[in-house]
Amino acid sequence: MKVKIVFIGDAFSLSEKQRLNSFTSRVAKKAAKVLGIKNKTVYFTIYRFKKLKTNAGFTKAKDWIEITIPSGKIDCQDLEGLVCHEMHHIARGYCDMLEKGKHVLLNSIFSEGLATAFEVEQVPSRLPKYAKHTGSLVRKWLPRMAKEF
Repeated sequence: MKVKIVFIGDAFSLSEKQRLNSFTSRVAKKAAKVLGIKNKTVYFTIYRFKKLKTNAGFTKAKDWIEITIPSGKIDCQDLEGLVCHEMHHIARGYCDMLEKGKHVLLNSIFSEGLATAFEVEQVPSRLPKYAKHTGSLVRKWLPRMAKEF
């Protein structure tokens, strides 16, 4: 598997870019090996967004992951989990631009749950806050899921 990284904007120093390039490539290739992703190039766009408090990731297409990093010190443990999580979406083909079908809440819940489980399996020292759901949150999902069936 190949990794191509594009940094958007000028908010990263050269040393940060080198560190992020090396780190992201290493984590993505490790996740790809576990997930059985071969003969594929995955593109990452990485940029800073001052309004965020934590790293954010989004699988935009079957071969494209967008990573947003807040200002300040880069949280590599969080970033490792995020890259694993998004690589799981790549492996399953679940992304913003689906080639077929449409987004439905139940599929999103399963896809996010599986990606989160993979993330926790790969980085067991960190439990992301989105891995915990309250009963009230789940009760909000149920009516919407019922409408989709």
